[in-house]
Order: sequence, then C-alpha cells, then structure tokens
Amino acid sequence: MKKIKDMEKGNFWESQYFYVMKIINISQMSQKEKRQCLKEVELLSKLNHPFIVKYIESYIEGDTLRIVMKHCKGDLYHYIQNKKKQNTPIKEKRILIWLTQILTALKFLHSNHILHRDMKSLNILIDSDKRVRLCDFGISKVLENTLDYANTLIGTPYYLSPELCKDKKYSWPSDVWATGCLIYELATFRTPFHSTKGIQQLCYNIRYAPIPDLPNIYSKELNNIYKSMLIREPSYRATVQQLLVSDIVQRQLKLLIEEKIREKQSMKKPLKEKPAIENENSGANEQEVKTLLLDVVDT
Repeated sequence: MKKIKDMEKGNFWESQYFYVMKIINISQMSQKEKRQCLKEVELLSKLNHPFIVKYIESYIEGDTLRIVMKHCKGDLYHYIQNKKKQNTPIKEKRILIWLTQILTALKFLHSNHILHRDMKSLNILIDSDKRVRLCDFGISKVLENTLDYANTLIGTPYYLSPELCKDKKYSWPSDVWATGCLIYELATFRTPFHSTKGIQQLCYNIRYAPIPDLPNIYSKELNNIYKSMLIREPSYRATVQQLLVSDIVQRQLKLLIEEKIREKQSMKKPLKEKPAIENENSGANEQEVKTLLLDVVDT
C-alpha cells in the first residue's frame, strides 16, 4: 500500500480500494483515557451497515489517534454547495432516498447504543453509487475531552438541538433534530437557524424562532415529516422508529429493499438461463419485502 496524498483532515493511500486516515490530537488525554479511546473506536470498527462508512482499523501513534476508514467520493456539504452555485433545487425523490438511508443507518447505530452526536452535511458522505454513508459516528463521544471536540462543536453549531442549547445531555432526540436540519439544508441550501451575533443569539433562535417550512416545490407530506423532527420538546419529537414507519418513508423503504432483492437475485442467476417472461408479478416477493421491512424497523 502506497501513500499518495496528504489532506488537511486525513491521509489517502493507494491500494485496491481507497481509504482515508483521520488523525486526531489526543495529547491532552492521560494514558488510561487514550486506551479507553482506542477501545471505543475499535468497537465502532465492528459495525457493518450499507449506509455507514466502514472503520477499518485504528491505532495510537505518539499523541495522535489514527482511524482508517473506507473512502467515499464526496459529501453532502459539497453536493449542496454545487447545487447552490448551479441554482438547481434537489429533487424531492433524491431527498427522500437519502433521508431513508440516513434513518436506517441511525436506527442501526441507536440499536447498538451509539449516538452519532455530530450529524451535519459534512459528515454524510456520498459514494460512487450516490448512496449516502454516515461517518464520524460516535467519535465525538470519544473526543469529549480533547481540543478537537471543542473546535468541532464551535465550528458546527447550526445543528444543535434546543436541549443542547440549554446545556442538557445529548441523547437520541438530538440526532433526530440534526437530521431535520439536514433535510432543510438539502431543500434550501441553508440551515434553518442563523445568527450574525454569535452562539448565544443562535441558541436563542434555535429555542424560540419560528420553525420554517420547506419551499412550496416540496410536498406537504415531506414538510410534515421534516417538521416532526424539529419539535422543540424532545419527548414529543418524532423518533427514528416513528419516522421509519411513516407512509412516505415506508414507500421509499420498500423500493430500496426491492432493489436489494433484485441485486441478490441477479447474483444468483446461473450462467445459462432461458429468458424469463416478464409480468406484473415479477420482482420481489411481497412477503419477503414485508419481512425485510420489519427487520429494519423492529431491530
């Protein structure tokens, strides 16, 4: 394997696949904290999901924690900026596809007792097949007492939930709030809350300013599900489970699972096979789709 390029946030290497190395300063940690940090990141590397960036390995070198991950071609932040420059709205179908993929990934993380903690467009990567993959999940918990975490928090305040603005503990609903902010960003090319007067004014706006609607080019159904993610009281905010069983997401989930079934079926086809007669019943078995849907929402 050969190193080919240094980047500000990681090093890229050349092999059969591309990988990215995230290098984090942990000089402020004690030896015990460093060992615990490495242990937690190693646990993350055992997670495997189609919409989550795979952690390959991690190790400590000097005062740095090094995390090797699979590389993706882009991220939602730069995708949004390109669309903004082109003045081209992102289609609702594309937003729904990505929302469904993000929710299934969050459901997987939450069922493994992992909070993402840093949901933002820069941390949603886009692969060559245009599928999104969550990255940096759980790392902010590892970095809580490091300078890297402080800098990250200051740099991305626009996704903060109202409860975080009140200095309450981060929990599952905050991941949902940040996802709602992300949907608004995809639809408008900006986050829903802003301030030119610093973090205190921003937190005030997050807690008290009116929740903006999506533009009229998007359906009422999408607007409703987005606003259910931005309910200020976390106990009333939609959960990932509730979002996954909503009609608009279920329709997209079914299409997603049917696509997966077709992919598996095409891989199982024999080399010599008589052409099948296509009819309206061809494709995924209805019961198989239903079972897979239940697996997604009930885990």
